[in-house]
Formats: sequence, C-alpha cells, structure tokens
Amino acid sequence: MKIKTKVLSCLAIVGCISTAAGISANAKTDAYLIKDKSNSVIYEYDSKTLIDGFLNYSETNQDSFYEDFISRVSKSGTYAYHDSTNKYVSFETVRDAFLDANEEGKTFSLMTFTESDDARAMTNLPQTIKSVKINDGEISYKDKNTGGSGEDTEEEPLRVISIE
Repeated sequence: MKIKTKVLSCLAIVGCISTAAGISANAKTDAYLIKDKSNSVIYEYDSKTLIDGFLNYSETNQDSFYEDFISRVSKSGTYAYHDSTNKYVSFETVRDAFLDANEEGKTFSLMTFTESDDARAMTNLPQTIKSVKINDGEISYKDKNTGGSGEDTEEEPLRVISIE
C-alpha cells in the first residue's frame, strides 16, 4: 500500500507539473505541501517555481529548488495541496477522489477538484509552515502563517440529512 501511495503521489505531481502551466480556472493549485516524517515540519513549494525548476532540471540536470522538492517528496510523499482560493486540501482527499474517478471511468483534474465542494479544506494545519524559496540558486525556508490552529485534521462539509 505504501508503494501504491508513493506511485500515486508521484503520478499526481508529474501530472500537475506537466499540465499546470496551461490551465486557467477560477481556482488553481498553486503549491504542494510535503510533511517531513522525521520532524513533522511541513514545507510548501510554489507550483510555478517548481515547474520552472523541473524545466531547468530537464535541460541542465540540476536545479536546487526541484532537487529539494524531489528529495523530500521521495522520502515523505505529498501531504497536501494549496489552491489560489487559499484552501489547503489533503493528499488523502485528492487520492480518494482520483481513485473514485478512475474506478468510475471518469477523468480527474486536480485543478477542478480543488475548487469543488468535495475538496474538503484542511482547517487545522499548524499555525506556521515553511515556505521554500530560491534566490540565486540558494534554498531558504521562510515561516508562513497558515491561519491554522495547530491540529492536523480536516473539516467535514455540512450536509443536510433531513428537512422536516
């Protein structure tokens, strides 16, 4: 199961990187989050910088930002996605939606999914995560306030059970 999750994680990343540049939507995935399993620190990677890093790495076989991302994702997997509406969606939520769509023979778009009601927002992220930046080839980690409460859970959407 662990290998299947890593494979799905890598496929999701490659798919997002390869398609993100040409997608226009109201909400779009603009960052990928990795939670380091050794120290529970969450790192956020900007998708545009990641795409640029991937392209640079493809041409030169080196890019500090992309290499840092690949190193962390290969050890810990994808933790969550951030979209342009400032919503964090867990990898598990995305994975389950992807598997459901695949089982039903439907196509799946991460960009469309994150803006849907089915993409439950993670509301209890740690208050601070590390935003990964690159400047002149040097990686830095800047604290970013998520507005979270410090607990790592998801908020279930409200559902109408009955109307009397």
